Amino acid sequence: MKKHKMLFTAVIAAAAAAAFTCTASAQAKTVNLQIDNPQMSVNGEVSELDSPPVIRDGRTLVPIRAIVEALDGKVDWDNETKTATLTNDSGDEVKLTVNSKTASYNGSLAELDTPPVIINERTMLPIRFVAESFGYTADWKAEDKSIVISGGSDEDITYPDIPEDEFYLSYTDKDGNSYTYKQVGDEGFIEKTDKSGKLIAKYKEIAGNEEIYKNSKGETLTYAYYLENDTSTITLHSTGEVITSDSDYNMTDKAGNDYGFADYGIIDVKDKSGKVISEYVTTNELRYPYADDSGNVYYKVLRRNGTYEDGFLAPDGSYTPFEDNYDWSFMGSDNKIYNFKYDYIIVTDDSYNKLDEWETGIEDTKEIYLDDNNIEYIFTGDMAETYVLKSEDKTVTLTCDPEEEHNKKLFATGEYGTEDAIYYNGDDGNIYVHQNNIFTVYNAGGEKINRIRLFRSDTEYKSANNKKYIYSYNYETEQYFVEGENGTVELNEIMG
Repeated sequence: MKKHKMLFTAVIAAAAAAAFTCTASAQAKTVNLQIDNPQMSVNGEVSELDSPPVIRDGRTLVPIRAIVEALDGKVDWDNETKTATLTNDSGDEVKLTVNSKTASYNGSLAELDTPPVIINERTMLPIRFVAESFGYTADWKAEDKSIVISGGSDEDITYPDIPEDEFYLSYTDKDGNSYTYKQVGDEGFIEKTDKSGKLIAKYKEIAGNEEIYKNSKGETLTYAYYLENDTSTITLHSTGEVITSDSDYNMTDKAGNDYGFADYGIIDVKDKSGKVISEYVTTNELRYPYADDSGNVYYKVLRRNGTYEDGFLAPDGSYTPFEDNYDWSFMGSDNKIYNFKYDYIIVTDDSYNKLDEWETGIEDTKEIYLDDNNIEYIFTGDMAETYVLKSEDKTVTLTCDPEEEHNKKLFATGEYGTEDAIYYNGDDGNIYVHQNNIFTVYNAGGEKINRIRLFRSDTEYKSANNKKYIYSYNYETEQYFVEGENGTVELNEIMG
């Protein structure tokens, strides 16, 4: 297990915009539309709309019948109640009412961002909701105000045989069913089994995780991370503009404002001068989407509103909470189980009955290095920017500056290491090369004079009654420990 697994906080998030997703169409479709353009194309074939798409209150609205029928659906209209009933070839039913933000899917209620309206005697629906209700995606192209609806497949999703040793995380719901996350290469899967271990279903991780953020004015943006190509986007709901990130996850809109993570769950917007002009805060629910072999989208959900509850959200809107929802579990030498959950350790007996709960923060982590003479150094600072290594009688500040001449040479030739090493200038005149948790120290003449290796990571926790505990990982022995006032407990990983 890699160090600090318990400090993992997911930035990848999934779409809270879609309250549910219907079964995907059997036939692949691509529909192209444009604001104020009365034409649309379906798989390249152009047809006329009786009313063009429009933008109202920052949302794109489309004529209901033409779009639904293009997606192989059917529309029934009740003029008395002003209610449209949408169905697809799988028998799913969606009901929407003019001027109402409440919709229903197979009897389950969901909230719309904007209600259906009647414009020029035509019923208009929000395009994203319509598309996602039928298992498609809707992409907004701000440069020409166009919409591309795509999805559906002529092939079922295929799942590889997953080896037993690929086990990663497992959760149990209140009915005793287990949801086990496994990974094959870069692809993630969830296997659902009943109490007897019989496989009930498989789900494959899909790209396009999203998370909704709001600012103090109530304006909304969506942050999306795409698993397949390792890119991020921000969609501004007020304008429909989609911003794609660079490699540092920073995004700049047309006005030159910069969007970046100020902290976990917080996106700051800065103008060209660097002044913060707006702050968006997450809606405190992360969703990780998975699809079954029929194209139905399910979500592994994390609710971060202080409960840290995990669960599984089905396409019909039903939510199944996980009972055993820890990230990593260790059996202690004291026969207690130590369960890691974000910034917490929950101590239980061997039946998972809670005995105590400890809390920490990421900033409470301390890394300890030892050199070849067993002199201990404490690390502070941010990797790839500035390090401070401090022993009892020596403090060295390390600065990485690739623009300096000798660092240009080092990066180009790998003289002191390989290209993935990080090179620092020490204020003691030496060069520090960091790779694989080891600083190799060279003098100005290129002679190796020392090695400073990461020996241990310590994280401090406090219980509810303010007792202190230290969680440690020893890199040389690859052992885990918890140290408290009653002594040291060795931990053996049993899940994670």
